[in-house]
Amino acid sequence: MQLFHIYQDGSIFLEGKFELELSDQNNLRSSNVPGVYNFAIERIISHRFELNISIKSDKIVFDEINLEILLIEFLRNGGFDESETEHFVEDFLFRLNPKTSFNGKEISKKSSSHSPPRISFNNVKYDEIGPLKNPTNKTNLERNITIGVTIGNKELGKQFFLSLWSTFSESLEKISVIVCCYNLEKNEVGELLIEIDFPLNKVVIISQEWGIQKANQGDLGPWFLDGKNQSGVSFGRCVLHRALFEYSQNETILITDDDMLFNYLNIIEINNSIDMMLKNKKIIGIGNILGDAPLHPSYIIRTQSIDFFYSRFPSKKMSWNFEENDSSIHDLHHDLSTKRTDHLEVPLGLEKAHGIDLEKWSIFSGKSLTRPIHLEWRTIERIPTRGGNTLILERFPLVWWPNVAPRCGGIQFRRGDTIWSQLIEQSNPELICTIPLALEHSRIKSPDTFGKIDSVRGDILGSMFTRAMINQNLNSQSIIINSRLRESRLIMNLIRTEYLLNSLQYNEKSISELQLFTKKLTETPFPRDLESELTQFIGEMDDKVNNFRNLVKINI
Repeated sequence: MQLFHIYQDGSIFLEGKFELELSDQNNLRSSNVPGVYNFAIERIISHRFELNISIKSDKIVFDEINLEILLIEFLRNGGFDESETEHFVEDFLFRLNPKTSFNGKEISKKSSSHSPPRISFNNVKYDEIGPLKNPTNKTNLERNITIGVTIGNKELGKQFFLSLWSTFSESLEKISVIVCCYNLEKNEVGELLIEIDFPLNKVVIISQEWGIQKANQGDLGPWFLDGKNQSGVSFGRCVLHRALFEYSQNETILITDDDMLFNYLNIIEINNSIDMMLKNKKIIGIGNILGDAPLHPSYIIRTQSIDFFYSRFPSKKMSWNFEENDSSIHDLHHDLSTKRTDHLEVPLGLEKAHGIDLEKWSIFSGKSLTRPIHLEWRTIERIPTRGGNTLILERFPLVWWPNVAPRCGGIQFRRGDTIWSQLIEQSNPELICTIPLALEHSRIKSPDTFGKIDSVRGDILGSMFTRAMINQNLNSQSIIINSRLRESRLIMNLIRTEYLLNSLQYNEKSISELQLFTKKLTETPFPRDLESELTQFIGEMDDKVNNFRNLVKINI
């Protein structure tokens, strides 16, 4: 057993020996005492292999608040609530040992007069913040447009085309669709279209083999000549970009995903977005996402588990108010947010949680049951993270900037979409903007696992890579340090989630799978060649971008 002493300046001592200080890393959590303490734990876990820590048997000591506790118990109980700056110790002790009697009518606490800081989202009705309802007055598209999508699942494909058909049926003469297949044959997509009576002459279907052939010919750039790189989201998007460039009959193109839904309001938004872009001489518009968070499912389960846990308590005891604490609603759905960590122990969507049968919720599905994406995008000024909602008014950006993400240490990074938009924003900021177009993201697949560890790490590494691009500091060592910190936060979140789900007597099989995933994540170090290969990718990036541009002769 090891004993870690943690102090309010962020320094960490191991059995009297100085180990880590905060000065070499900015506090990536809240800038208060509970935030500093939690970040210290985050840093310890990120250095777990160097420090040879045991999460189950090592202890942590907070001398200044007279608290000594097993690390695992600290994590199971959620750490310190960063929204509670004054009573965070009492709050934690209450969660650790509530001495609570709960009979369905009241909660009593013997150790403190400070009531548990839990919430009703009083001034903003979170349940109403989600996809907008269809307007009563319908309108038509004002411009011919090609919709580009990659379809990799029959059920999602059917959902997508039904949504497309119901929304654009009165504007059908102005739309065409280009579909790239992934793990589906062309005839399977054709059968979907016939089943829902979607006009076949409106759709061009591109086989998966076409994309592989283009890659092998070098038409997708130097990165994809290697067969190991011919998979993943970034590759699929690059194939779609090339297909749209070659086959679209229109210059105006909407690039989206197969798990997006359309509504009649989107027609108005598309018209308005095009008008705004033309007026401001913009070529690329990045829209926003509503509904299910476009995140790995493991990134949204802690806060939703919090919601379900507190929904079992009497709502009359829930009085905490977000706006009174001068907090926005940004990223309340995101357990790994880089913008905030004060929301992780704060329940929301309690009314929704009351009405949901917990047995019907799959923690692996990625469904945002209690915390759908909000409408705060209306006030966003900077270009948002690009997802499945991009509008372009000319085709040349598809072949002038590559949609590519690193593959290093055997891990395929994600966030190629955002790398693409960042390349544009940094070289030609006058061409790109955010647009008032919001599509609903609706997941339907319910797997029984979070997938492979490398998939999660690829997402984390990709996120930190794009953040480094935004900060104009593409340094491989810094990217990996921040990725390890973010992974350690995920581990902390998963341990907390397991405890909450056990308290809720959730499905034992799912909890066991969650435990296994957490164990693998905790016990598997990053690949040894990750940093060197990432350094090489960064060093070659400019030359390879220029190589990509030389594939097609265009003038901009």
